[in-house]
Amino acid sequence: MSEFCVIGSCVTRDAFEFGDIKDSLTYYHSRSNLASLTHTLPIDELPDFEEPRHFEKRCAQTDMNKSFNLNHRGKIVIFDFIDDRFPIARRNDRVFTANWRMLATASEQWKKGIEFTPHFRPQNWSQVSENLKLFYDKNRELFHENYIIIHKASFNPYYDGQDPDREKVDAMLRYYDFLFNEIMTLWPVDYTIDLRHLLTSPSATPADHRWGHTPFHYSDNYNELLASELAGRQRIFSSKYKKIFSSSP
Repeated sequence: MSEFCVIGSCVTRDAFEFGDIKDSLTYYHSRSNLASLTHTLPIDELPDFEEPRHFEKRCAQTDMNKSFNLNHRGKIVIFDFIDDRFPIARRNDRVFTANWRMLATASEQWKKGIEFTPHFRPQNWSQVSENLKLFYDKNRELFHENYIIIHKASFNPYYDGQDPDREKVDAMLRYYDFLFNEIMTLWPVDYTIDLRHLLTSPSATPADHRWGHTPFHYSDNYNELLASELAGRQRIFSSKYKKIFSSSP
């Protein structure tokens, strides 16, 4: 069966624990926002993170040294943008993701001079549009040699936890509406998955979720339905498209 690549977050990766798509995820990268994926000059000096969790540290280092893999061919590539919740960071003209958990463990000396841009605020949306255009221009082969799916993952409007606060949740909801509209205008997308109609109560992002209580750690019901959608796309891609993509020059 066809293989999947996820460039996004755990909200997509978690679906691969369910149904017919188990064991078909061959590449996964998270903790990068769109700007960092677009501007790929590596940080000239990586900080000495004190974060004990290997996954978090590895993702932050991959984001900063730009070692994520965008060179796929004949795969089903899924994007989600939950990690666009992290602002854009700039240090010595290099762009990376302001992953607050990781930056908190870096030295004050290393963090000196970093500039932050909350691109999810309306006054900065024009930067997002430019980054979408630039990402496509720099990665045309990714789009034309793979089957592209956008998972329209968003915050749960009915989230009842404490962090982030209500203002951030509402801001991100508005941002995702804008972002998805821009993507459908600027990127050649083969398929979209939109399960936001399931986010109708606090239980859609349960308080006892294994990754913690957030507006985007979804219930098993959400993940099972996402897995079912992806399994359907996998069957269609395998039967109709894989030979075409694999034989493209």
